[in-house]
Amino acid sequence: MYGADSPMLPVLVALPAAAFWQFALVVVPDCVRMRRSALRIFVPEHGVLTMRRAARREANGRAGVVLALVAGALVVHRVTAARPGTWSAALLALCAALLAAALTAEQVLHRHRSTLLCAAVLAAVVTVGEAGVTLGHPVEGAVRMLAMVATAQMYLVSGLRKTWSASFRSGQVLLDELVLSRFQAAAGNPDFVRLVPAKALSRAILSGVAQRICGALAVLAVLTELALGVGVLGVLPAAAVIGLAVATHTCFAALSPRRILPFSLSAVALVALAVGWY
Repeated sequence: MYGADSPMLPVLVALPAAAFWQFALVVVPDCVRMRRSALRIFVPEHGVLTMRRAARREANGRAGVVLALVAGALVVHRVTAARPGTWSAALLALCAALLAAALTAEQVLHRHRSTLLCAAVLAAVVTVGEAGVTLGHPVEGAVRMLAMVATAQMYLVSGLRKTWSASFRSGQVLLDELVLSRFQAAAGNPDFVRLVPAKALSRAILSGVAQRICGALAVLAVLTELALGVGVLGVLPAAAVIGLAVATHTCFAALSPRRILPFSLSAVALVALAVGWY
């Protein structure tokens, strides 16, 4: 039922990849490290993370890993099989719904992040689409509309918040992120990429060049997010919107810790579905 030209293909591929990365490479290793080292971790809005809460988070993470693997196998079957049948659509809808619940539980057990919310929306979109196939009533228009509304809201709200933030417009937020990323990488944190040599970054900061460059990039980021917000609504050509989304999230992934990658995968997939990439 889903060939290579299916409009659902981006979200079908992105969901198991994003979920596996989040649960197998972020959540479970974090919980294992905490359990083995007996570290006391402070979580905003929750205070010190108790071992009981950490155990629930680890169990949720391990369940998410299994669901992501099952969802991946089902996606491969549905994309490659000549006649995949409705049973695989039903199982995939169930897996996607459970992944949405697991991602939501991660927000409750650990901390609220818009990055996790984006992945949960991706899971909800797959759930609706596969449920429609199971019932014999494909709802590609509905899932595309859901993706369109979700991505437009995400980019427009983010762009407007950045517009109102003087510290972001000045480039200070981007500069802080760049410095944090550089020093975390220098300290051996594998989550971060070494983008700029320390000496070059120090000279650029002292001369004011880094502040000016980050200020220009901040304005560009705001304009790009606003353009994406209106672009997914059909104002811009689909190819331009997808290109902007890929470029934006590539830059975002370079500055951010690698654990944020599921957000970029989810966002780009939702954008591709929203603009009708096919």
